[in-house]
Amino acid sequence: MDDYVFQFDQTNHCSNVFPLPSCPQKKIISPNLPSHLLLSFGNWRHESSPLLSFDELDRKPGEVKKRKIMHRDVERQRRQEMATLHASLRSLLPVEYLKGTRSISDHMHQAMNYIKHLQKKIEELSNKRDGHKKLCNPSSYHMEKTVENSEAAKQDVVTVRQCWIGVEVVINTEHEEGLPLSRVLQALVREGLRIVNCNSTKVKGRLIHTIESEVSNDGRKMDHSELQQKLTSLSLARFLS
Repeated sequence: MDDYVFQFDQTNHCSNVFPLPSCPQKKIISPNLPSHLLLSFGNWRHESSPLLSFDELDRKPGEVKKRKIMHRDVERQRRQEMATLHASLRSLLPVEYLKGTRSISDHMHQAMNYIKHLQKKIEELSNKRDGHKKLCNPSSYHMEKTVENSEAAKQDVVTVRQCWIGVEVVINTEHEEGLPLSRVLQALVREGLRIVNCNSTKVKGRLIHTIESEVSNDGRKMDHSELQQKLTSLSLARFLS
């Protein structure tokens, strides 16, 4: 019986008859490779991947653990500080601003409303204070206002009003070359007034003379507007002399 030998490419034949699916090829390192080839392959693997290899993680377990512990400590400290600030904020808010609020954002919103309420209250109290100051001590209130209005002016400001004694005269003049107080007192005496009290105050480089006087018992009625006009003329006369 004759023997027949058939030669064919087994690999090509099988691939044509039974096509194999395309799968990613994995590099298999033979344990029998020389050491210099194994070293070069390891270097290629490290350079191609930006992530840490398992070998590097195995070599630095203490450093990774230390970083995790530091991160937890920083986060714990941050939360403690936030809790302390939140508790301090709650203690400053009135009870009516905390009703129905639970979250930190709600408390922050109520804190803003409380600040606006306080600002409005301060403005109202400031206006009320000025009103009481004007009623209780009109000379002091007028002194502050006239200094603001006539600080840059060279002329004197003369005000005559009625007070509990009789007549109050306020002179706002310059400190260096202002209206002499003696001339004002002489003019008041000539008008039949008796000086009871006299105070001088320096405010922003100007002198404020406050003179309280009473009318003499001669039956005369004092005209405040006329007296103010005479004192103003006395003030202007020093510029003409």
